[in-house]
Amino acid sequence: MDLTFDEPLVLDRYQQNPVTGGLIFIDRLSNVTVGAGMVHEPVSQATAAPSGIQCIRTGIECSGSSPLSALGRARFAGG
Repeated sequence: MDLTFDEPLVLDRYQQNPVTGGLIFIDRLSNVTVGAGMVHEPVSQATAAPSGIQCIRTGIECSGSSPLSALGRARFAGG
């Protein structure tokens, strides 16, 4: 799954540093954890989107019914 952020993030590969290579996603309305992931390969500055948006590929596996699955489907559809 690719995720896009509008602010730069400090990330490492999970195997190199689990502290900066792990992600937890919390619903901002309910304050409930809705997902977690591990960074496999952060996108380098050289290949980042020209608009400055940062993307990462995570190791999140989704069942298809979670909010993160919906996010992945929207990103895949170009939304």
